[in-house]
Amino acid sequence: MSVKLSLRVDQQKLISTWLNDGATPVALAFWWNRRMRVVDASGGVVATGPGPVLPCGVPEDWTELAPGASFEREESLACTQPAGGPQNVGWSYEHLPAGTYRVTLLFKTPPEHGFSQSPPNPNAFSGALESNTVEFAFAPPEKPRGLLSRLFGK
Repeated sequence: MSVKLSLRVDQQKLISTWLNDGATPVALAFWWNRRMRVVDASGGVVATGPGPVLPCGVPEDWTELAPGASFEREESLACTQPAGGPQNVGWSYEHLPAGTYRVTLLFKTPPEHGFSQSPPNPNAFSGALESNTVEFAFAPPEKPRGLLSRLFGK
């Protein structure tokens, strides 16, 4: 099994492309198998914040890629933490101050923390992948304005 992972920026969104360049089908599960390496303008690796906690229990469906097929997905700056899970698998970069960062997407299955919600699959990819590094200009979303400021423009 051979999978290539690439990352690109498209209108303030990080988009990953997963390509099966092997001769056999590959199945991928994404929840909690991905991480990001975010590097600031000074070259320092940015520490992740905790991911939002959500209930778990819903199994993740596999994404199946036939030989030569590819799949794209938007990569969020946050990954949830399963409620009640003993491992810290959630992460978030939504706390970043405005600026330009270098981002690399990392993927490993089985994940180091061992947490999964996917049933066994004979075509499951096993191994580690690292995307190319992209520059990403992060601008935190504007805070919603209150009623008075919307009415009077203040």
